[in-house]
Amino acid sequence: MGLIRAGNITDDHLKKIKAVDKVRKDQRRQTVEGDISGYVTLLSGSADAKSVLDSASRRTDIVQYILVLAADLINALSSALIAHPDPYKPFLPLLRHSTNAEDPIPLLTSTFLTNLVSISLASSSKSAARDEEALPQLYTYLSSLTQNQDSGLQDIGVQELSALLRTSRSREIFWKQRGETVTPLIEILRAATGGKDTSSSTVAGSSRAIEPGLSGGVGLQLLYRVLLVIWQLSFEGALIGDDLQAYTLSDMLDEYTKTQTTFDQYAAELQSGHLRWSPPHRNPTFWKDNARRILDDANLPRKLAEIISKEWDNDKQVLAIACNDVGHLVKELPGRRAQLEKLGLKARVMELMADKDESVRWESLRAVGEWLRYTFDD
Repeated sequence: MGLIRAGNITDDHLKKIKAVDKVRKDQRRQTVEGDISGYVTLLSGSADAKSVLDSASRRTDIVQYILVLAADLINALSSALIAHPDPYKPFLPLLRHSTNAEDPIPLLTSTFLTNLVSISLASSSKSAARDEEALPQLYTYLSSLTQNQDSGLQDIGVQELSALLRTSRSREIFWKQRGETVTPLIEILRAATGGKDTSSSTVAGSSRAIEPGLSGGVGLQLLYRVLLVIWQLSFEGALIGDDLQAYTLSDMLDEYTKTQTTFDQYAAELQSGHLRWSPPHRNPTFWKDNARRILDDANLPRKLAEIISKEWDNDKQVLAIACNDVGHLVKELPGRRAQLEKLGLKARVMELMADKDESVRWESLRAVGEWLRYTFDD
């Protein structure tokens, strides 16, 4: 009641918030679906009612709570919010709430807006005026994250940028801002390849070099998200020309593959307990050079067996990669098959031939094929 008396929120705001606060998800969904227009007004306002974000703009605790709530409600409200004449209006100023990277309000705002704008972009073949207004502001904020020293914030920034590059027009707007959008991505890639510098630095209008180092502190997940964004831009070849595509997707990736297909990189990934399609997995030279070293290590084969023994329902590619690795080990060192069988790898790979995921089935079939290659030679 104190909040109402202070003019921070209205009685109607408070009732709607309490109705969905600290309740089960199914109950929350039923409540929202029973009053779609009311909750759209709560978040984005209407002709005769302010958004709760406008009413409580001086109370950062309330604003932060509403942003978390908005993210929870977006699935139920996205269609209605897109139909709203100006759904982003209360949110866009919050992207400039502060320049402090640790301020949760711009970060929460960008997550909500990225989800909603990407849905709006996909909902129509024509570019909406609201999206044309929102995209440059989102790109500016998200690009500030890609320049942050925190790799977690960088990853969020690149991931959300990728989600927005769904249409030709959104990619065109991104490219128009390339001084602030593309430059940080090029520099992340340059860092990943050991600081190699070329004339491509002029593509995004930057000549700043990154100090060389082991992957420049760039994680594999971040690297692939950046490459995904560059790949999305490649659909606009007529707009951006060949320079960015040719250098980034060829020279940089080749250079990265050459320098990063190392035993230490593979061992670190295996020890992390989570596999990605990083360069070593598909590199025949890596397996020729390192298969014996991997099997001679007491921990690595056990770690591979531990990873492949899990179900990975939410990330089936881990199983496909593990099967790929088993196949390479058998191919390079068929005489060590018994070692792998004792760890249960053969039985598990054969079991995965019936997995519902096509990529898992394919990689397990290839691995079993390597095993069968030598069956009749024994």
